[in-house]
Amino acid sequence: MSTEKEQTIMKQTENIGRLIKIASNKLTTSLNYYGKQHDLTSTQMSIIDFIMRHSNEEILQSDVEKEFNIKRSTTTNLLKRMESKGLLKKVNSTHDKRQKKIIIADKATNLSNHISQHLKGQEKLLTKDFDDEEIQLIISFLKKIINKEAK
Repeated sequence: MSTEKEQTIMKQTENIGRLIKIASNKLTTSLNYYGKQHDLTSTQMSIIDFIMRHSNEEILQSDVEKEFNIKRSTTTNLLKRMESKGLLKKVNSTHDKRQKKIIIADKATNLSNHISQHLKGQEKLLTKDFDDEEIQLIISFLKKIINKEAK
């Protein structure tokens, strides 16, 4: 039998998880709404932004997997869809011929500034009601949750 404290913690944990999921859904819906006019999903916009922010580096599929914490198979399918839409290209890595680096195609390059501006605007909307200390606290909490081992 669980104690009252354990039950309270369980309720809080379920509530935190539910609230994070709701916030994530809300953000994804908003980004998808914007992306729809460019035939992009929120994930595709985030990947374009990630690659553009690291344009002076060689970005491999494994880098995308790590950045967005997604499985290899999911990343493979996502990048294939983006390649078929003309958003990116895969070319041989200069460091390892077994690997393919991901290059943003002209179509995505032309959209990247709009995407970046929209993502910055979304970030402003998310943080406008919080002071710097609260923002750092939220970031700290989210990083702790993200870095916990799944059980």
